[in-house]
Amino acid sequence: MTDEAAGDKASKGKSASDKAFNDFLEGVGELDDSQKALLKSLWEINGQDAYSPEAASSGRMDRTKWLALPTGWNYQIVAAGDVAQKEVAYVDPPADSIKTFLQDLAEAQDWIATARLASFVVPLAAEYVFRTMGHHYLTSDAATFTAKYSQVFRASLVPEIEKFLPAHILYHAALHWISPARSYQVVKAQELSLNIPDAVKTRLTSAPSGTALVTTTAAILEAIEASGRGLAYLKQLKINYALIKTVNAKVRATPTKYHKSYFAYNVAKPSDEELTELANAKDEATRFAPIGQAFLETYLAEADLSRAMALRKAANNNPVVYRTAKAVFQKSVKDVPTGDNAFEEIVKGSSLSLDDDSETSATMETPSGADANLGG
Repeated sequence: MTDEAAGDKASKGKSASDKAFNDFLEGVGELDDSQKALLKSLWEINGQDAYSPEAASSGRMDRTKWLALPTGWNYQIVAAGDVAQKEVAYVDPPADSIKTFLQDLAEAQDWIATARLASFVVPLAAEYVFRTMGHHYLTSDAATFTAKYSQVFRASLVPEIEKFLPAHILYHAALHWISPARSYQVVKAQELSLNIPDAVKTRLTSAPSGTALVTTTAAILEAIEASGRGLAYLKQLKINYALIKTVNAKVRATPTKYHKSYFAYNVAKPSDEELTELANAKDEATRFAPIGQAFLETYLAEADLSRAMALRKAANNNPVVYRTAKAVFQKSVKDVPTGDNAFEEIVKGSSLSLDDDSETSATMETPSGADANLGG
C-alpha cells in the first residue's frame, strides 16, 4: 500500500469515527463546545465500542467499572476455561444518564486518572490478597486487609489508590467481578514484561492461605543454612526437613492449586497423595515451630520475614521449648556454642527426639568439608 493510499484509508476511518460520534451526540442533547471537546477526547481514548451511555453514572464506583473495560478487563468470558462473571450486567440507562455524566466532568478531571489506575492495579492486588488471606476483603478485619493492599500499592509507587474510595467498595464491591483466575492469568502471562508492577510480579509465588506454616518454615530453614547459625543444633532434631522443603517447592510452583478455594482459579485440587504430603509437612513444621520462631526473633528481627505470623501460634502451644530455644539463641548471638550437644536442653521434656535412626527423618550428617544443608 502506497503512502497516499494509506493516508486515504486513515482519512476515511477518521471520517467514519467522526460521523459515529456525531450520531452519538444527537442522542445526548444540547452541549457547549467544551463539553463536546471533552466527550470527544474520552470517546477517542476509550474507543467507541467501549464507550456507551451505559457507562455513564453519578458514582465513582460505577465509573471505575467503566474504565476497567478499556483497561482490558472483560465483563464476559475472558479466557478458555474461565467463566462469565455474574456480578455485573448491562441494563437500560436512565434517559438523562449522559447529562448526569457530563455535569460531573469538571469534578472528574481531578480523579479520572486515579480511577483508570485503580481499575488496572486493584484487581492485581486483590488476587494476591485473596490468595494469601482467603478473601478479597473483610470488614471484620479491615485493618489487616487494608494494610495488605497498602503494601502492594506503596511498593508499586501508586499510594494514591488507597484513598480513592472507601475500602469496602474499592477492594470488594467495585471490581470484585474480576475473577482471581483472570487476574492471576494476566500477571502470569506478562511476568517478564514491564506492563505489570514489580511489586505484583514478585508476589506471584506467594503461598496460598493455609500453607504459610510450611512455606515460612522453609524460608527460615533457608536462612539458617545461609547464616550457619543454629545449624549444628537443628541437625540433632528428628524433623523431616526434606519433606518441608519439597512441599514448599510444590506450593510455590502452583500456589493456585493449593488454595482452599482452588475452584476460583479454575484449577483442579491437589490429589489425595498431595494433600497427605501437605498434612505431613505441616506436622513437621508444627514440631519445628517453637525453635523456628525463636530463631526468627533472634537472628532475623529486622528482616521482612520477622513479620510472619505463621509459626507464632504453634510456638505458643509449646512455650517451654520456645523460651528455652530463645534463651539459647540469644546467648549464641554473643557466644556461639560449638559443642554438638549444646542444643539438647531445648528438646528435654518435649516431643522432639535427638535420635536420628528413622528412615523418615532428614539425613543430617556433615562429612568433613561438606555443606551442612538441612535435608536439601
